[in-house]
Amino acid sequence: MVSKDFMSIQAIGEELGSLLVKITRVPSPRESEKASPRPLSPKEEEECHHYGYRTRLSVHIPGQMEKRASNIILVNGVRISIGDVPFALFLRLPVELLRNKKGAVPKSTLIRGGYIRADGEFQAVARLRQAFTSVLDSHRPQEFIESCEHRALRLSTHPALISYDKGGLLSHRSQKIRKLARRLP
Repeated sequence: MVSKDFMSIQAIGEELGSLLVKITRVPSPRESEKASPRPLSPKEEEECHHYGYRTRLSVHIPGQMEKRASNIILVNGVRISIGDVPFALFLRLPVELLRNKKGAVPKSTLIRGGYIRADGEFQAVARLRQAFTSVLDSHRPQEFIESCEHRALRLSTHPALISYDKGGLLSHRSQKIRKLARRLP
């Protein structure tokens, strides 16, 4: 990804019309290959309608960390980084979706499991959704991580679009994330 900055050129050099180039990290071929969206089969499309999934976004969880407490997630090949606490909450949603195609996790279960606090459930969910706002194409965060049924959350995409590196998640330094990784199929 390359960005141009024309405004600060005069302060840096006397040439007018020069470009500053900022280079950011590009996902490795292995990461982007796993994260690129694949078309759903007719049966999977039918399941999307049956279960009411609102998005067709692919999610890849490579089990990698950057810096001290930033976990990497690729959504439709776009990389985001979130902290350990919201990452554990997020990881709980695909764990349930891969176990049960309905994918709904009651907020009371999330509170008992220590993923969110009883007095801060709305704030925790809002912060998690906010982390994904820049990668959701034309979807709203409430469509990707949706409130469904009575006080439940789910990741609203087909389970076939979710991939992960179980080995990387099993070697995570957080015990809660390692425990969730053991529940993945």
